[in-house]
Parts: sequence; structure tokens; C-alpha cells
Amino acid sequence: ELSENSLWLQAFGRDVVDSRMRDCELILRFFAIRASLPNYSPPLKKLLNDYMKENRRLSSEQVAELRNVFLNTIKGVLTCFTKHPFRRAASMSPDATILWDSSFNRAVFDAQMLVMEGLDEAWISMHADSINDRFATLCIGDSR
Repeated sequence: ELSENSLWLQAFGRDVVDSRMRDCELILRFFAIRASLPNYSPPLKKLLNDYMKENRRLSSEQVAELRNVFLNTIKGVLTCFTKHPFRRAASMSPDATILWDSSFNRAVFDAQMLVMEGLDEAWISMHADSINDRFATLCIGDSR
């Protein structure tokens, strides 16, 4: 259901669901890592399998709560990283414009989703430029 949501498709950069279900894996990844923090440790495959095993019989209320968390988080990501959700900042142009990778980055997905969860959308909007600049600085500085 979440993989078909228009906000998710927009953030994921697609018009339709992924036939290889990579989008579903990312959604599961968000929930599994979120539930394991602050004690997350690899391997990710085991974490995903364990999360699915432990959460296969959720109540409709629990499903609704997770749906709301996910969709509110996606809204926050799109509010902040409007044109480049889940993309790395690749470099800075001579005129100080941030140049963003065009390809989706799983690690950036994890970071942006986990950080944006629970933040007020109005606050995100008010601080989006600063968040983008600092995120870009982190990406570009970390690649050196």
C-alpha cells in the first residue's frame, strides 16, 4: 500500500511501483532500522527478516500508526529536499550552487528518513535551506 502512495512515488522518483520491489524493501528498511535504534547493528538482512517475523500480525491500529509515521516522514523529506530527496550532494559549482547526484542513494534514504521522522513540517520548511546546505557540506566534505 505504501509503495503505491503518490508522495512515496514522488520521493522515490517513479511514476509506478518498482516491479523488482526495491521500493518495498526500502519501506521495510525504514521501519526495521527505526525500531532497532539506538541498538542497530548489521547485518541488515537479519534485521529485516527479524522485523518481518516479529511484526507480521499487527493490529489495524498499529498498521495505521506506522502508515502515518511513514507518510508524515515522507512529507518532511519532500518539504526539505524538494527536488532531490534521497540524493547525495555531489559537488559545489564555481558559483556555489550545490550539484546533486541524480541516482537514488540508500544510505541517504536512511539518514533523511530517520532524521526527518517526527519533525514538524512547518519547522522543516522554515529551516530547509539551512538543512540542505549543511547536508551538502557533509556529503561533499565526506567524499574527500
